[in-house]
Amino acid sequence: MSERNIRFRRLAEKRVSKALNAIRLIGNLSSGNYEHTKDEVTQIVNALQNGIAEMEARFEQHYKQEDMGFRFDRH
Repeated sequence: MSERNIRFRRLAEKRVSKALNAIRLIGNLSSGNYEHTKDEVTQIVNALQNGIAEMEARFEQHYKQEDMGFRFDRH
């Protein structure tokens, strides 16, 4: 494993753990201690889904950039 991969894994574990904890805390808002509408919950879920989609797109873009070499069409 390269040094860069070791750093990636170390940071990813910390950041994903923090993100999961934050999501759990958002879920705690569903308790009876708070009042919310279905629309508010939908907005929260949409914001989280959009954030995940943006993160996935950034990783996908990275892989596409690596593959941008020249190749002849295969006939």
